[in-house]
Order: sequence, then structure tokens, then C-alpha cells
Amino acid sequence: MELRVLKYFLVVAQEENITRASQLLYISQPTLSRQLMQLEEELGEKLFIRHSRHVQLTEAGMLLKKHAQDMIRIEEMITRDFSKEADQVTGSIAIGCCEAEGMHELAGILHEFKCQYPLIHFELMTMSSDSIQHGIENGTLDFGLLLEPIDLTKYAFSRLHTKEHWGILVKEDDPLAQLDTIVPTELEGYALIVPDRQRIQNELAKWIDWEERQVDIVASYNIGYNMIHLVQEGMGIAVCLEAMGRMQGTRFIPFQGIPATTSVIAYKRNQPHGKAVSRFLTFIQRRQDHE
Repeated sequence: MELRVLKYFLVVAQEENITRASQLLYISQPTLSRQLMQLEEELGEKLFIRHSRHVQLTEAGMLLKKHAQDMIRIEEMITRDFSKEADQVTGSIAIGCCEAEGMHELAGILHEFKCQYPLIHFELMTMSSDSIQHGIENGTLDFGLLLEPIDLTKYAFSRLHTKEHWGILVKEDDPLAQLDTIVPTELEGYALIVPDRQRIQNELAKWIDWEERQVDIVASYNIGYNMIHLVQEGMGIAVCLEAMGRMQGTRFIPFQGIPATTSVIAYKRNQPHGKAVSRFLTFIQRRQDHE
């Protein structure tokens, strides 16, 4: 299986049209069709449902798309890590970021590092915690900004100083918006929108006691931007971090009695790295040692 053919496959999957994909790839339509059929024969699976004017991925095609994207990403990282330009450090560093106040602190660290190594490029991706961990483990991410509580036994990490506060996000005309802090009894009867991370749900359940308070969990989310729209439309009130609660028409109210948490810069243990990633790793380790 050639990476070149996987790249062809990804373009067809994106365009959903073989003729249009062949034009973008500057190859003939028959050649592209033949390459796709050979790929299907090699895998023993149909990758596309072929309609008269477009193609559609099968379940096998959707699975291959995910793996192909990871393989192309790893190829790019290999090229990056072995690129050389005189004695200067070049390349890019891929960081998956959760939505947290710690991003402000991380931004300062990246800026300080960039001043020392101006040719290094950062690739920042906002992702769910599960996606970040998957990316670190399969090598498509170099680092991840992760919010505690989280199982850190698999990772080396540097803990940030920024405190993360949990609370609720409500519409600004909701009666709860008049409060300075929120306690469990004040959530009784409300519809809640909660983070989809099970570990966080378990911690919140201990404090709120879902059943006793008769709260109705109407939705869960992994990206705060989506959750905010549900709150604005009046679907419920959201349990979230303060970092997510800055949108016009809403108000964030911190929980009373829940201690603040922190976020970490996590990376894979005992992993060989390219020059750019190694320099950044040394940078954050020295920075932590001097604090």
C-alpha cells in the first residue's frame, strides 16, 4: 500500500467525486479509478458506494480515512524531524489543546520559546481530551494540554500554575445569573448540559448528586463552543470551566465548595523526538526546574 494512493483516496473522500478529484490531483479519471479499485482489491473491502454523480464512503472507507489521515500526518512529522537547514533548528511541533485557562499560560511559554527558535512552527489543534490522548499515543501529536483530573501514569508532564474553576453557564436573564456562587440545592429541577468526560462527570456527581437534586442531563459536549449555543437557545444550563463562559448573553457562576483544578502539558514517556520537539521538551523541563 503506497502513501501516494492513500493521498489519492483522501482527496476523493473529501470531494466525493472522482472526476473532480482527478482534476485536483492532475491525473486522468481512468487512472484514478484504477488506483482506487486496486486499493479495494488489496484491502478486500469496498471503500466507496458509487452513484451516478458522486461517491460515498462505506463503513470500511470511513475507517480507512481515519487511518490514512494518521499515516499522512506521521509521514509529515518524519519529514519535519529529519529536515535540516545549516545549524538552525527548524520544523513544527503539534500540540492538541483542551479548552482551559491554561491555554493563556501555554501561549506565553510558546512565545518565549519562539523568541529563541524563530524558525520553529507550532500547530495548535483544539480537541477533546480523548482525542488528545489518542494523538499522543499514536504519534500524531507531540504534546497535549490536558485538564485534570486525568490518568497521567502513561505520560510525562509539566503542570501549569493556572487554576481552573468549575461552575455553570446560564443565560444572563436566568434567575441564577444574579448569584455570585452556586451550590447543589440551587440546581434542583434544572436541565443540565455536562462535559462528556466520564471522569469529570463522576467528580461532579459526587458534589451535585444528580438523582437527589432531580436534575435532568439533557446533553453532553466535548467542545465548549457547541455547548454555549445550547445555553443561548435555552436548552439548559451548562456545567463548564470559567474559560468557556465568556460569550455575550451568558454569565458564568462558579461552584461553591469545589476546589480549583489545573492543566498539564503532557507527552509520551521514553519517546524519541526530532530536533524541534527535543528543544521544546528541554525548554519546558528547564523552565519547570527553575520555578
